[in-house]
Amino acid sequence: RSLVGVDRNGRRRPLLDERRGYRFPRLSPDGRRVAVTIDPRPSQIWVYDLERRSGIPLATEGHSLVPAWTPDGRRLTYNTGRELVSRAADGSGEARRLLARDGAQYPAAWLGDMRSLLFVEAHPVNRHDLWLLPAEGEPRPLLATPANELMARPSPDERWLAYVSDESGRPEVYVRPFPALEGGRWLISTGGGESPVWAPSGRELFYLDGSAMMAVPLEVDGDTLRPGVPELLFTGPFETGSPQFDVSPDGSWFAMVEADPDAKPTQIHLVLDWQHELERLVPAPP
Repeated sequence: RSLVGVDRNGRRRPLLDERRGYRFPRLSPDGRRVAVTIDPRPSQIWVYDLERRSGIPLATEGHSLVPAWTPDGRRLTYNTGRELVSRAADGSGEARRLLARDGAQYPAAWLGDMRSLLFVEAHPVNRHDLWLLPAEGEPRPLLATPANELMARPSPDERWLAYVSDESGRPEVYVRPFPALEGGRWLISTGGGESPVWAPSGRELFYLDGSAMMAVPLEVDGDTLRPGVPELLFTGPFETGSPQFDVSPDGSWFAMVEADPDAKPTQIHLVLDWQHELERLVPAPP
């Protein structure tokens, strides 16, 4: 795959020279670096300087996924199986464990003053829920229903929370007030959607409908949000599903993972007795 910058009109430019198994790109707060998961598995996390087009490996032992920057751009938080860890973005020092629980946790975003971490917990029984990890204290559920809630992003002013839920039978993008989620709920996508990301202004929300980039204008009226009609910006052979893109600090372009349309699988992996492997990796709760 290629890591590309795409403007609002769909014009592409390569961000890096090398093709690798990129996933989950996240731009640093200043837009000068990008943290990205790289396959094949066990996946690694690398940090690239976009001006120099050079990178350093940040997490290469085990299986590491889904990096998220701290607001000051100094550290990255990521998943290592059943743990959430944090490490300096320049690769110095050791990784620091933040949380270890049953299931898997994926960081979504640090709240502005790093008072808490928003994360998604995947559990074999509860499916995917949204949680908060305070800087001091125990994690607590933020939004937990029988449906899957995931791919959460707070708005730049932290008044709103965008997330994906499949409560309707397919993934759709919703927004709720934050942190008092019970204050309202608005459907943003109209035909399915994933990977919501806020524009820096907080007055526009981007999401993927398949490989199509959609933009929805948002009008705020007191405690009410008025979403506009989704607009197609561009489409292409982009990776879909989990959070596969990010928006630049000025909102003018997107960091995206572009799939090779001509690529064909060269081998097939057959996994036998996978139920026992799943039970070993994720034991049932007592």
